[in-house]
Amino acid sequence: MKAKTLTVKMVSGSAVVCLLMSGLCSCLSSTVYATAPIAITTCQQLQDMDNDLTASYVLAQDIDCYGSGAWNSGAGFSPIGLAESGAAFTGSFDGQGHTVYGLTIDRSTTSPAGLFYIIQGTTVQSVNLVDASISGTDTSGTLAAGIIDSNISDIHIEQSAVSTAGSAYTGGLAGYDYANGGDVAISGSWFSGTVNGFADTGGLVGYMSFVNVVDSYSTGTVTGTSNVGGLVGEFQDFWGINNTFSQAAVVASGNDAGGLVGQLGDGLHGAPFIFNSYASGSVTSSADAAGGLVGLDIAAIDDSFGAGAVSAPSATNVGGFVGIYSSGDSNNNVYDQLRTGQASCAGGGSCGSVMANVTAVNTAGSPNSSYFFNDLSNAPLSGWDTSVWVTKASGFPVFARLPHDVTVVSNQPSSNAIQVGWQPPADSDTPDVTGYTLRYRLADLSNSWTTISVPASAHPSYTITGLQPNTQYSIVIITNNAVGASSGTGIIAKTAAAPAVISNSQTHVINSSNKTSSTDDTAVPDTSLAPVTTDYFGGYPATGYTADNLQVGSVVHFQIVHNSALAKHTATIRELGDDYVVLTIASTPFDVRLNVGQTKDVSVDRNGRNTLQITLQSITNGTANVTFKALTAQHAAAITKTAHAAHRTIWLWFGVAALVATGSVVLYSTRKRSAQF
Repeated sequence: MKAKTLTVKMVSGSAVVCLLMSGLCSCLSSTVYATAPIAITTCQQLQDMDNDLTASYVLAQDIDCYGSGAWNSGAGFSPIGLAESGAAFTGSFDGQGHTVYGLTIDRSTTSPAGLFYIIQGTTVQSVNLVDASISGTDTSGTLAAGIIDSNISDIHIEQSAVSTAGSAYTGGLAGYDYANGGDVAISGSWFSGTVNGFADTGGLVGYMSFVNVVDSYSTGTVTGTSNVGGLVGEFQDFWGINNTFSQAAVVASGNDAGGLVGQLGDGLHGAPFIFNSYASGSVTSSADAAGGLVGLDIAAIDDSFGAGAVSAPSATNVGGFVGIYSSGDSNNNVYDQLRTGQASCAGGGSCGSVMANVTAVNTAGSPNSSYFFNDLSNAPLSGWDTSVWVTKASGFPVFARLPHDVTVVSNQPSSNAIQVGWQPPADSDTPDVTGYTLRYRLADLSNSWTTISVPASAHPSYTITGLQPNTQYSIVIITNNAVGASSGTGIIAKTAAAPAVISNSQTHVINSSNKTSSTDDTAVPDTSLAPVTTDYFGGYPATGYTADNLQVGSVVHFQIVHNSALAKHTATIRELGDDYVVLTIASTPFDVRLNVGQTKDVSVDRNGRNTLQITLQSITNGTANVTFKALTAQHAAAITKTAHAAHRTIWLWFGVAALVATGSVVLYSTRKRSAQF
C-alpha cells in the first residue's frame, strides 16, 4: 500500500489536549479570546482576514459573497493565507451560527482553493456556507484546502460545489486533514452538494490521518478516480469515524470506491476504524474494489451497515459491505442484499468466509422488509445512542437535529386574508417534520406577533384571515420536528384594497327599449350615457373580447345584460404588478385582483349573480392583456326577442374596446353587425 507525503508550511501552535474514550478523540476546545475578536460584517472584511492570520475573528451577521466571483480578474475570492506566500491561518474563527452566501473561487489553473488556504493549530467553528462554488488546481475544499492540528466543529455546507482540475485531495469540507503532533477532530459538520476530483476524493474530506470525524454526514454526489468515498476518500493511521452517515452517490473511474470511505487504512502505519456509521448512497465503479460501505478495507469496522446500490460490472472484487477485505476487526455489522444488489459480502465471497461478523439481510423478505426503517431495535442499530440517532417514518436513521427551513413559493392576498404557500424542506437527513408554526404581524412592527400552529399535513398552504385591507404584513414560517424548530423563512405580503360599497341608485342602466334600431349599416349606438367616448360594446364573441396593452389608468368600457336590461360599465386598471393586475369596476366600485392566467367571475351590479368573466391573459413590458366575457347570453337573447317584437330589427355591437389614459382615447376595434329576426 502506498504512503502519503504532504508538504505544507508548518506553523507552531498550542498542543491540543484530547480525552480518549474507546479510541475516540472527543476533545473540542472552547474558544477563549485574549483580546476582543474582530467582527466581520462584509465579504470584503472576510477577505481582509488575509492581513492578519493570527488574530481572532467572529462573524457578526450573515454575509453576501455572491459578487466575489468577479474579484481578482475572475479568479474570485482569494483563499485566506494564500496571498501571504501560502501561510497558514493560526488565529481563530467563530461564525456564531451565521451564514456566508455565494462564496466563489476559481483557481483551477493557479492554486489550491477554499475559504482558508490552510488552517493550522487552532479552532474554526459554527459557520454555514451556502451556495459556494470552489475550484482549484488540486487540494480543494469549501472551508479549507488543508487542515492541520485543528478542531473543526459545526461547519454546515449546503447547495455547494467543489472541484479540482487535475490532482489529488478534494473534499466537500477540506481537501485533507491530519495531525502533526496533536490529535484533531471534525464534529457536527456536514456537506451537501457536488464534489468532483481525482485521487482521494470524499464528500467531507479527501484524505485524512490521525483525525476523528464525529456526528457528521454528507449528501449529494462525489465523483473521482481512485479512493473515492461518500464521506472520506482515504483514511490512514489512527483514530476514527464515529456516528456518521453518507447519502451521497459515489462515482469512481478507478479502484477503491465506497459508500462511506474509499480506502480505510494502508497496512503500513496505525489502524483507523469506523464505528456506528452507515452509507445509503449508490456506488458506481468502472474499476475494481467497490463496496456499499468501504471500497478497500484494511482496518476495523464495528456496528455499521451498508445499504446503497453497488454497481461495478468490471470489478473482480465487489461486495455489498466492502469491495476488498484485507484485515481489521469486524463486529456487529450488517448489509442489505436487496438494496445493495449484491449477494456477496466482500470480494465475491460470503460474509462468513470472507469477513466475519457481518450479517446479510434481504429486506425483500419477511421479517426483514423494514429492517433499517423506523426501527432501532435490530442490530447494529440497537446498540446506537438514541440521543444521537432518531428513526424516520420511512428511511434510514438520522441525527437528532433541527429541521431545515421551508421555501416559500407563493402568496395570494385578498382584502382581508393572505394565503401563503410553501415547499416543505428536504428532510432526508433530519427527523420527520411534525408541523409548522406560522407567525405574522404588521410589517411596520407596530404590533406583536400572532402565532398559529399548522399541522404537517396542511402544506403546501395556509390562509391567514382577519387582516386589514391594503396593509403590509411580515409573515414567518417555522418548521418543527421532534428536536426543535428551524430559524424560519420570512416574507412581506400586502393585502388588497377593500371593495367600495355604493348604493344601487348609482348604477347606470339602459333599458332595451331605448336602444337605437335601424335596417342599414350606418346605425350608431346610443351615447346618451357615454358623453366622452362611444367605446362600449353590446355583446361578446363566444370566446370573449381581449383588450390589449392596458396600463395603469387605462379604462375599458363595456355593457352587460342583467336584471333583463343592458347596463354600461367601466373597468379601470388601478394597479399593475409583475404578474398581477387590479381592476376597479367603476359602476358599482369594487376591485378585482387577477394573477396571470387567473379567471374570476364577478357580479358587476353586486346583486349576487355573476354576469362577467374576467381573465388576465398576460403581462408584457408593463402592459396587460385582459379578456372580458359575458356570462348572461340567455338574458341577451330574451331582450333581443322583446326588441324584435317592437322594432323588428335590433343592432348588437361586438368587439369594441378602447383605452382611456391621460384624457386620450385609443380605439382598437369598431366592428358592427346587423341581425335580422
